[in-house]
Amino acid sequence: MINLEKEEEIDMENISEEDMKIVKKMIMVALWCIQLKPNDRPSMSKVVEMLDGDIESIEMPPEPTMYPDETISRGETTNLDQTTSSDFISSSDLEENMSNPLLENTS
Repeated sequence: MINLEKEEEIDMENISEEDMKIVKKMIMVALWCIQLKPNDRPSMSKVVEMLDGDIESIEMPPEPTMYPDETISRGETTNLDQTTSSDFISSSDLEENMSNPLLENTS
């Protein structure tokens, strides 16, 4: 077992095939959980189902993109023609959120 507090490196050469499947499954589920659009993320019950199930039953998530196909507005995703300029997240808001991910933007 790896002691994370000691920041030990993982020896990937001695990992069993079964452990590699578990690692791959965890990574695939994690990629689903960090999807940019909230509607694309699985519910917690689905996450548990994916982790309990076989890796073959988990679809690969879409490749991450820096800019979504739809415009991000505060609180939800909308089409460009349905939003006003005040609804958009500015690049400074985005930079602030990225540099301080635990702080909520109050502007």
